[in-house]
Amino acid sequence: MTAYYLSFSYPDGHVEEVEESFSSLDAAVAYGKNLLNQVRATENIRNDSSEEKLEPHFEIKKFDGENYHIVYRQ
Repeated sequence: MTAYYLSFSYPDGHVEEVEESFSSLDAAVAYGKNLLNQVRATENIRNDSSEEKLEPHFEIKKFDGENYHIVYRQ
């Protein structure tokens, strides 16, 4: 069974492995883009120029039952 997993990198550098698995790449990408928009909006509100921040991004890994393969990055 194929499943897709999302890893999200926040502006402060920490990475979160989203616990939910997705049955399709489209569903995982939609979730990642939604989370990306939320984080960017929050960062714009909290705009603290005294800290160096990284650009938030995410990647999706496909699990084919044996191995993980990165299939999407944004």
